[in-house]
Amino acid sequence: MSKPPTPKPRPAGPKKFGTSTWIAAAFLLPALATAGYFGRNWNATRLILAREDSEHQERLNRNAVLSKVYDVLQNKKLQVCNKSQDTLKIQWVAAAYHDGKNLRVFDSGRCSAWQEVTLASGDNRVLTLTSAQEGCNWNGAVVYFAMRFSRESEEVIRHYNYVAHYSGFDRDCYTQE
Repeated sequence: MSKPPTPKPRPAGPKKFGTSTWIAAAFLLPALATAGYFGRNWNATRLILAREDSEHQERLNRNAVLSKVYDVLQNKKLQVCNKSQDTLKIQWVAAAYHDGKNLRVFDSGRCSAWQEVTLASGDNRVLTLTSAQEGCNWNGAVVYFAMRFSRESEEVIRHYNYVAHYSGFDRDCYTQE
């Protein structure tokens, strides 16, 4: 009997996966993990920025509506000018103003440190009050104001009550003529 012929070895052909493929696969997994980690952080930051952009746009829209009243709501210093021949005595002042966050009210009738202000003919003065009493420190800021004053001449004393928005006065001074 004859022996079966021994199979011939196959000639070496191209490998299915080369060395470079295995090296690339080894680096691919850490690269995917790193990309996933930083991608998740990037996406969270992107969502935060999108929300903040949306809030910013809402504020811009609200400010566009409020811009019509912006000049009306600006604080100014309450200054009184006496251009009359009479003596002017201010007994009481109330002012509505804002501190940038909230609307505030000053009422001199609630402040024991308030003293009647006297303006001779030709005088002018910015009205303010510094006091240790709570709610009585006022730097003269005003949007709307009310005032009780009197004009005293040699013949007669006239009393006035005045309420107004503080605007449109000559050189930003409430003038008595």
